Amino acid sequence: MPEKVERVCAHCNDRLALKGSELCKTCQHAWLRTLDSARVGACSHCGGPFLLKGENTLCTECRFSPKVERTCRECKAKFFSSGDKFVRCGTCRRKKSKNMRAQYRDKYRQRRIDKTFSYAPGEFAAKLTAQNNKCDNCGVEFSDLDSVENMLTARVPVPYNDHDHQCCNHRATVTHPTCGKCNRGLVCLRCNVLLGYAEDSIEVLEQTIAYLRRWREQHAVAESAAS
Repeated sequence: MPEKVERVCAHCNDRLALKGSELCKTCQHAWLRTLDSARVGACSHCGGPFLLKGENTLCTECRFSPKVERTCRECKAKFFSSGDKFVRCGTCRRKKSKNMRAQYRDKYRQRRIDKTFSYAPGEFAAKLTAQNNKCDNCGVEFSDLDSVENMLTARVPVPYNDHDHQCCNHRATVTHPTCGKCNRGLVCLRCNVLLGYAEDSIEVLEQTIAYLRRWREQHAVAESAAS
């Protein structure tokens, strides 16, 4: 390991310089007293003078100390933190973060959906409104977009973006599955899977309808014969 080099004060060449500064504590305080009082503040931890910069309330020595007791800006509770990064206690930081997520969740969710499926801003929401919040194929009503459980079951449908699979399948990615020009309607999971496995083939879907009708007729004939 390289040997630790101790830095000497650039002014008095006697005492060790503070971390993050070229001056020792005595010389730095003497220099600060010569400045305009509007530019100098008192450290909230040790009370010594320091050069005001942004929202910082600590001098250089206290700012780089391992742990310093601080007062939360919101609830005024005491808490310990290293550096001057945090001005709020952990409880208030978590509360503020939760409120911010709730405030901007819908905004960023719609922006993410528009970007993923190459929609113009607000186009996905406008299309959902035009469909009366229902599947464009079977007409089932969509449920809450936020529920992860709803995304995993077809019994509680959420909107899926349907597109022409012959257009974008060869160049689709996870982050951008469509080019935007081939977007069709918004469908439920059941219809989205049906169209995907049928590969948008009208012939396959017509054969499936004929198949179901044939077996329904045979089942009806068998029931009437049994009765």
